[in-house]
Amino acid sequence: MKKMIFISILVVSLLSARQIFPETTDALSVKAKGSNILSIDNNANENTVRNSREEITLFEWDFESDLWNDDDGWELTSDSYNSEIHSYLSPNDSTTFNSNWNLISDPVSLPLLGEGEVMQFDFWVNGDTPDTDGDDDGFLEDYYQLSIMDLNALAWHASSNAPEYEGDSYWCADESVGSSGGYLDEWMQYLDTPSISVNEGDVLFSAIKFEIEDEAGAVIAGSCTDGWDAANVRISADGGNTWELLEDPNNPYDFECGYGWIYNDAEYDTGGSLNQVASGWGGSSNGWLDFSADLSQWVGQDVIIRYAFGSDPAYSTIDQDDMTGFQVDNITVGSFLDDCDDSSDSNSMIPSGEVWEGMFYDYLSCEDERPGACGEWEQYIPGLSFNGNTYHDISHLAGKNVLIKFSSRYDDNADGGSGAGIFIDDFRIYKESSGGYAAPTGLIAEAGDSVVELSWNDMNMSGTDDFYFHNDAVDNGFYMVDSTATGFAGTAFEFAGSSTVNSVEIYRSEGDTIGGDENGEGGWPVQEFDMEICAYGTFGSLYDTEKLYDCVIVNTSSFETGWNTVDIPDWMMNGNYIISYSFNHFYFGAADDSADDSNSYFSYELANGDTAPWQIQSGNAWGITANISYESANVTYSVYDVSGTSGEGTLLASGFDDAGYSDTSVMNDELYTYAVTATYPDGEESPFSDFVDARPESDSVHEEAWDDGTAELGFDSGGSNTYIAVKYNAVDEGEQLKRLKWYQMAPGGAFYLKVWEDDNGMPGNEIYSAVQVSGNVEGWNEKNISDEGLVVVGDFWFGTKNFSSTANWGLDTDSVSGNSMFDSGDGWESVDGNLMLRVVLDCGDNCPGDNVCSDTIPGDTNSDGLTNILDVVGLVNFIIGGLELDECGLVAADFNSDGTVNILDVVGLVSSILGGRVSDATSAMMYETSAGVDIASDGYLGAVELTLTH
Repeated sequence: MKKMIFISILVVSLLSARQIFPETTDALSVKAKGSNILSIDNNANENTVRNSREEITLFEWDFESDLWNDDDGWELTSDSYNSEIHSYLSPNDSTTFNSNWNLISDPVSLPLLGEGEVMQFDFWVNGDTPDTDGDDDGFLEDYYQLSIMDLNALAWHASSNAPEYEGDSYWCADESVGSSGGYLDEWMQYLDTPSISVNEGDVLFSAIKFEIEDEAGAVIAGSCTDGWDAANVRISADGGNTWELLEDPNNPYDFECGYGWIYNDAEYDTGGSLNQVASGWGGSSNGWLDFSADLSQWVGQDVIIRYAFGSDPAYSTIDQDDMTGFQVDNITVGSFLDDCDDSSDSNSMIPSGEVWEGMFYDYLSCEDERPGACGEWEQYIPGLSFNGNTYHDISHLAGKNVLIKFSSRYDDNADGGSGAGIFIDDFRIYKESSGGYAAPTGLIAEAGDSVVELSWNDMNMSGTDDFYFHNDAVDNGFYMVDSTATGFAGTAFEFAGSSTVNSVEIYRSEGDTIGGDENGEGGWPVQEFDMEICAYGTFGSLYDTEKLYDCVIVNTSSFETGWNTVDIPDWMMNGNYIISYSFNHFYFGAADDSADDSNSYFSYELANGDTAPWQIQSGNAWGITANISYESANVTYSVYDVSGTSGEGTLLASGFDDAGYSDTSVMNDELYTYAVTATYPDGEESPFSDFVDARPESDSVHEEAWDDGTAELGFDSGGSNTYIAVKYNAVDEGEQLKRLKWYQMAPGGAFYLKVWEDDNGMPGNEIYSAVQVSGNVEGWNEKNISDEGLVVVGDFWFGTKNFSSTANWGLDTDSVSGNSMFDSGDGWESVDGNLMLRVVLDCGDNCPGDNVCSDTIPGDTNSDGLTNILDVVGLVNFIIGGLELDECGLVAADFNSDGTVNILDVVGLVSSILGGRVSDATSAMMYETSAGVDIASDGYLGAVELTLTH
């Protein structure tokens, strides 16, 4: 029977024409054909290249002394914060209903970048806004957005490149956007005439053209919105302080309230000071229109005429390539004429406005696992964004003066509930150094007695090999639930130098049907399709979504069950990359659920044809093998001790090319932290590798545990004045208790660490107690108590006295050793499982299995360190039965080491004391002297036999 597993992946792309109103309940889904689960964490950014590049912080705001500019919907607060004592909060209550609120930085001068560098941002977020979709219509109601504005960027300009026009015209667009130029989200752009005196009979004439978002379906709860992006024409008779709408009955506006205005300025909404100019055109003008407006009511006045364009926070030219923006030409009022070419007033129009570039928007839903939505501060790093600028790339703004803006948007009610609001802290802009200098990977430290052995992946290897992460047991697979969806099975291949992909092997699963019910019945036929095999490089420290080469396309009808080789046209690669193949609703992506999943990734095709951000996949390896030729990076290595440093480290060794190092300068019982770098042939040194810790210790130090290291459950601490304890045993001669270890199910909390003697199988007399209040993390924790000099003998107990803040303890339920107990106030009781408390002991010279008599002196039967007549007396008395010798005394008594203690040992010992026989000779030499003959030997000679011949 095949078990069907449903895994939902939140769509982070174009699900419909309006991303600001995503179908939040809709999902892209993947199912397994077997019982294995395709586990993809959508919102945890694990798409990180393992030899990540060095980050250099350029700007950082912790909102303690360097503050931003807030409006009535944002405030500096100490209610919750990530660092120090302040953050910014946009409250989610009746005071912020039905409006947009902005938090804006002072101008920031971004530096230029070097070759290969990228500039990105991150920040910390926390919050509670339960009314993200209070009426369950699938549209977002409360959310937040991040935007950045280039202060020198103005969209209106005279251009000869404007679509469908000869000569120049005024164009509200960025010509680098889309294939033909266009606009972005969050624009407010104005094109003004100079001041013009209106005479009797003057009429405004101009040619206009617009290709912007259609107004269909425009609704924003709590506002007058009935259109999206908007364009209109206005007039001011008081120097631009107030404005009125100009209208042409032959070209009426399409709506009365454009969200492109309202989103950027709430005064455009009902009752606002700009509501009278909130009308606008949307969609397409279907070519050039002749716009005219009667100016008779302004006769005798000096006026400014404004062509205005506003875009909302979602759906622009990036989403629909033929939306090229707003164009104007041949602007005429009486004698004033500006045709952008050669008229008397040509190019006299004045552009202004704000070109905000929306980075992304997001919402706080714990159910959807959005960052910061579940009550804890989370860092919002590249790869997490719900949509938009997924990788937080602002490299294109290098050298610019910019403003940074957080915006919150709340509707006019709390039908989904209300919460604390949106908290923002620790905003950072950083760059990543050149990607050409990868750091060593796979650093491992093995600590011994007064030595630490380091090893890492050798970057100097070269050759051609098959690379794979499966175990050749590719008997599972996945398919896309949606019949129109396409998934990408990606495998990361990691190299320090250059490499060439020669070919790949793709596994075809057996069987001619897909899907079915929980009993494996039903399903639908496999359909052959054109599979795409593609390669993706890296962007900064993440895997990119841009393809490196044209994908290789192969029709699956050519595949047989099992492995199928596909030749690759010599893809030349550098560093790390992903190779992927496509699968869909009708064709399995084959996978091996018994294999290493550390290089497995999943993505899917967005509605616009792009690749969604890569997400690490756990639980299996995809069925792909790559034949790759790889070259040595020709590096030398340096090893650093980075223990307790600010990041610089102390150089231990450099200039060697072996992928290993032995540090013999260490002292036992000290914790050391190491990192390795690679220096390339051009002299450039890589960033540090990942850090590793090692604590060299005597061979007599050992860790004792009853648990298997995995916490199947959390054991409730029980609150104040409750206890837990685990029994351990030390050798009868005593052992030093060096360290205490414990496993918490959550960070934080406070408690006492306790050690008790054993009292008939229960914790007895307390021999150690210390309060533990800081540094407690989720998972394993450790406290070094070596300086206490605490020696334990026989059975003893390690445990805790708990407070109300104490987190749950890890509990291993795979086995029950019977050594874990708890006391909730009614006495000690057994725990059904193994509480995850451990001890580290040092048995010194008393370790079981040690040869305690290894340094015994032959003949020293009384163990006083000397051999004399007292040892002879003791030896004789033992032989005649008048004395008992201990273990080491017996070793000393067997003076000649023949395994028996008898009179021969007495003779040898006496001879040794008198300077005679110590050990028998194995060789001797006789030589003539002036006094006769002499004999030299390497031991005792009992006799010499001479044979004389004549």
